Amino acid sequence: MKKLITFLLFIILLSSCSPQISSEIEDIPTLIASTSTPTATLTPRPTLTPTATLIPCPSQPVIFGEVTVVFHEPMQDGDCEDIIKYSKLAEEQFRIIGYPTGKVQVNVFATPEAVTEFAYDWAKQAGCNPDSKEIIFQLWTERGFQAQGTRGAVFLLTNLLNNEWRKVRPVDRAAAITHEITQAVEINILGSCQKRWQIPDWYGHGVAEYFADNFIQEWGFPKSFEDTSGCKDKLANLRAGENCIYVQSQLVFDLLAQKYEGNYKKALDVLTEMTKGKSFNTAFYDVYKISVSAFSDEFDAYRLNGYKLIEVTPTP
Repeated sequence: MKKLITFLLFIILLSSCSPQISSEIEDIPTLIASTSTPTATLTPRPTLTPTATLIPCPSQPVIFGEVTVVFHEPMQDGDCEDIIKYSKLAEEQFRIIGYPTGKVQVNVFATPEAVTEFAYDWAKQAGCNPDSKEIIFQLWTERGFQAQGTRGAVFLLTNLLNNEWRKVRPVDRAAAITHEITQAVEINILGSCQKRWQIPDWYGHGVAEYFADNFIQEWGFPKSFEDTSGCKDKLANLRAGENCIYVQSQLVFDLLAQKYEGNYKKALDVLTEMTKGKSFNTAFYDVYKISVSAFSDEFDAYRLNGYKLIEVTPTP
């Protein structure tokens, strides 16, 4: 009995000396000072064991022209190079067409926890009214590989631990980076996120898809042909976050190019006209010489004809 009591006292003493595990999560360092107060505590995903080799990307920002690429976390071997490559090509292409990007920072992350914190703080300081951290975190985790453009910044999530970036074809990586840089350029031209929100989703995403598709062809990739069989929405019904907006908004610019000589410059000229105090509808008319309403009817006819121009037989 005396031995049992001695043993129990030893166990109690041992447990009282065990180290306690802190539940606090260290703040993720960012390149900008944040004055925001977190609205919620994020619940990190379970830690996964990487199967790929992690390598440190350049520790200092990579700068060319007015575009800066910043790697916030280690990447898989080879990822750093192609992200830098396509960002640089996009910056050069914008200068060629006479629309410099303005200052754009491409921020690359491997985990949704890190990109959520950074993107929230950046958007708040840029006056872009970010969603709550819970919503932002949910979007990053649900969509896997993703990119997002906001004023002066692009956020790129490679999801390294799930190897998502490597599952994406090189042509799609190039297009994704260019799409988001274009969206950042749109906001830079307009001067604020609020102005950008005055543009219909089909136009804002259409410009980004149009530039991405045409730029990557300049770089030797083939023109992309998306499946349109399930995408039959009217122009006014195209909404951001839905898959068909990417397919159909690009077709919007295919139609503009065929009927209204819709070149690169015209697509961004609409935004330039808006900086003069014009509404989107007025700016669109002044550039393309057709009203948004009339063009919407034309797009409906184009859509119902299988996205082919309706041949008009000349009257004898």
